[in-house]
Amino acid sequence: MESPTFAVQPQAGRLKKLFSDFWQYSVVMGFTSEEHSLWPQDWYDGVKEIAVKSPKLTFATSERSDIRLIAFNSAIAQEGVSLNELHELKQQLLQQLEPPPNIVSILNKYQFPILVYLKSVYWLELLRLQSNKKCTFHILFDYLEDKAVQKDRQGMYDCVCAIVEKLFKEFLAIMAEQPKSAARELDLENHAEILLVQFNNPNKAIQRLADKFLAQLVDKFPHILWSRRVLFSSLDMLDSLASHLQLNPNIESPVIHVGHATGQTIMLKDTQSEREQIVKDFAQRCKGIIEEAMRWAPDTMKSHMKEYINNKSTEGTNSHSGLALATECVLSFAALNSTSDSLAQPYLATRPTCVKNDTSRFFSSLSQRKEYSGKVSGMLDLADDDDDPAHGRDRLTDKLIKNVGTAATDVTSMEETDPKMPRALEKFHDSIWKITGLIVSMNSDQKLRVPRRLWFTIASAPVKLFRADAMADIVECWHWLLSACPDQELVFLQEMIAAWHFTRASRLGLFSPDPEDLGNPLAPSEDMVLKPRPPVTEPHDIWIKFL
Repeated sequence: MESPTFAVQPQAGRLKKLFSDFWQYSVVMGFTSEEHSLWPQDWYDGVKEIAVKSPKLTFATSERSDIRLIAFNSAIAQEGVSLNELHELKQQLLQQLEPPPNIVSILNKYQFPILVYLKSVYWLELLRLQSNKKCTFHILFDYLEDKAVQKDRQGMYDCVCAIVEKLFKEFLAIMAEQPKSAARELDLENHAEILLVQFNNPNKAIQRLADKFLAQLVDKFPHILWSRRVLFSSLDMLDSLASHLQLNPNIESPVIHVGHATGQTIMLKDTQSEREQIVKDFAQRCKGIIEEAMRWAPDTMKSHMKEYINNKSTEGTNSHSGLALATECVLSFAALNSTSDSLAQPYLATRPTCVKNDTSRFFSSLSQRKEYSGKVSGMLDLADDDDDPAHGRDRLTDKLIKNVGTAATDVTSMEETDPKMPRALEKFHDSIWKITGLIVSMNSDQKLRVPRRLWFTIASAPVKLFRADAMADIVECWHWLLSACPDQELVFLQEMIAAWHFTRASRLGLFSPDPEDLGNPLAPSEDMVLKPRPPVTEPHDIWIKFL
């Protein structure tokens, strides 16, 4: 039982029967519930510990006879159960599951062995969810895929579905009570991916249930919608499904391994038309998820889409369905550009899509990422050719950091009407994008550690050059960093918060002091020029929109 995979490994029939008998005794004797305090606390704690490692209570074979044999193999004989005890057991199960009326009628027909089995499944998996440090909700889908349960004609499958639905609500409550941490976010993303996998299950009932659970998960934790990992996984999964549309009908349909840590797989349908329908449904679901995410977090989603297209561009020479859907969504769900955003609907209706949408900004930023990824890759190759590669990378880092400061100083020292101003701004633009590309390249290499001074340089870039056009470029770089380096988000936020406080200390933008000499409008003179002097708040406005 010390093995971390003991609960999901197939167990010998005798050992599995031993655990089944244990859980039947536990639910009947009340070892699973602490509410009544009938037994010592140590007993309850021991049952919880056993639940974490206990194997699933699925049936050994796929025959309906296994369910009928429960009455003969049950650890507790039905003959010794009174009608009052049977009625009490039914009421307890109804109270715990809160099922719909059709399930109530099914449960009322069941005899003692079936009721004890259902209650054992409920309490085992509930205690497993509550006691295990790592959530294991994916195990519940094994009960839904149990062939013996699916073949039963007495409503067993509907009862198991009711148990799974109830346990999913408990799972959501457990996750909501956990403190916000990277581990919790990883668990949520894992379960979102599992639900996406089960959405492609050959069983239609499991598909509908997975879709329902995914909607409930997003309703409870909306940020899952714009998760980078969930987006990338769904698009890659779509491509895997699409690549298996054309199969030899004379061989057995393969199983797709999606590379998930829980070992989730997708069983393909036998006919091409069924496989095409699954791909069509999943593509539509992915598109709906992306559309909803674009409404809530458009900038974050666009940045993730850029990163996905940038990473998968090498595969674009072949057909890649995930890449195609990402490009389609970018064009379909494009927002209005800055000039059209404030216009009334009658004016927008008369303008073509290419004039009012901001797709050009999306692809411009995408090309910037690709360009500077290539430039920085070449710089790092030259640095690694040095006799001491580490020293070569340090020299490159120092040079790029110095370029940011030099370019910012050149811009601030010029007048707006200076003909050299566009060239100076272009140098600053080039320097911050190279810094960003260097961070992304070094972070993607597991052998390299990104120096903290690089994060400080890109986060404090607004302080060095506080103007709107520079701030727009800086925000694009920040979006790239957050999409390409999600594991370094905390480091970036620390440096960015420090930069914000520095703008306050330096009295920049929103924090700039009011001008003292505004003149006296009651006694103006010919030499006095009365005009408003508002603070330069546009950079802070762009910054706040990013937040």
